Amino acid sequence: MTLGDFMKYHETVNIYVSTIKTLQTQLPSNYEPIQAGGALNSPLCYIRDDSGQNISHKNKTYCELTVLYWMWKNQQHDITGLTHHRRFFFNQCMFPHILRVNEIHSILRKHDIIIPKAISVGQGVESQYKKAHIGTDYDLCREVVGTMTPEYLPSFDKNSTSLYLHPYNMLITRASVLNDYCSFLFPLLERLEKQIDVDSRIPYQQRVFGFLAERLFQVWLLKNQHLKSIELPVYNLDKSIIKQKRKEIL
Repeated sequence: MTLGDFMKYHETVNIYVSTIKTLQTQLPSNYEPIQAGGALNSPLCYIRDDSGQNISHKNKTYCELTVLYWMWKNQQHDITGLTHHRRFFFNQCMFPHILRVNEIHSILRKHDIIIPKAISVGQGVESQYKKAHIGTDYDLCREVVGTMTPEYLPSFDKNSTSLYLHPYNMLITRASVLNDYCSFLFPLLERLEKQIDVDSRIPYQQRVFGFLAERLFQVWLLKNQHLKSIELPVYNLDKSIIKQKRKEIL
């Protein structure tokens, strides 16, 4: 084992579990619950995303991205990640379990980032977004990308026709990669926030910046293809894991 391999194997790991309620799940080691939207809700007995540098008050429109922002600005570990109180990365065994720290170390010795397995949206990312959400938000997002990060515009347009999406705003990676992604994402969302009025919308459509971020994540991945990504299944603990795995295989 080289010195570089030794250092990578001993990188510190902390995976944050975004939650708005007390967890009933027994978490693996190195997983830490963090209360999302702590500035807006009664406190839980976890760390909160309204400590340190934060945008916790934006949780209704940013969803789990308030936790991602907190991680970007405050966490100190070599390897970090974002999961949800219901959804976790699982390994690809016959009888899958939540990804463990030794598995994370092993994967990130060969890859740069762990992402959710892509799901089919059937009709293109842009078409699906405009069917499920408010179409003008997508058009405005493209305009802002073209203005602020024009080098990403070809990737944005390529992603618009993709039939697949890496959902949930989940990832596991090294802090340096997280910094690169967040440095791309949050300035775009901040600009969009100034141009999109959410006050008259139903609560679901107020989550616009979380929805757009799922698409922008793919844009960032397409532009940064030097990063070696690996897709792992994401299962919902509120449902049967075996049924989800069977559906995924089919």
